[in-house]
Amino acid sequence: MTYALAIGVVVMTVQAWLLWRLSRQMGEAARVGTRMTTLGEALSLLTETSEAGFAALAKELNRIADERRPGPPPRAPQRDGTGRRSSKHVSRHGRNNDAVTSRLIAATRRGKSLQEVAAAERVSEGEARLRLTLAEEMQKLGAGARS
Repeated sequence: MTYALAIGVVVMTVQAWLLWRLSRQMGEAARVGTRMTTLGEALSLLTETSEAGFAALAKELNRIADERRPGPPPRAPQRDGTGRRSSKHVSRHGRNNDAVTSRLIAATRRGKSLQEVAAAERVSEGEARLRLTLAEEMQKLGAGARS
């Protein structure tokens, strides 16, 4: 009878230990499930963000391609009754944009650096570079239209 009792205690101990291991593994499985859900949500967010970024990139590339297509020549600036350009060509700082661009072109032709010219006109170097590039492109378009 003592042997049967001892075997019963050993069997119950083994079963208790197996039950304890099973409960721990179930808890780990639940944590893995939670982590997989979080990972799936993060991947979904990444996919949506990438799609939106690629769509914006495609839209911008199409816009740039449309700008480079040959089209009608640019319109002449509108003038008011006095023969002067209208106020549409005055920047938010009250300066005439064409005059600023002309001064930028003249200063760079005299050999001044872009940094000096931009500082003198109180515009950023990027804006000065943009104005010079646009003026060069407009000159090319004007020369191409005359040919």
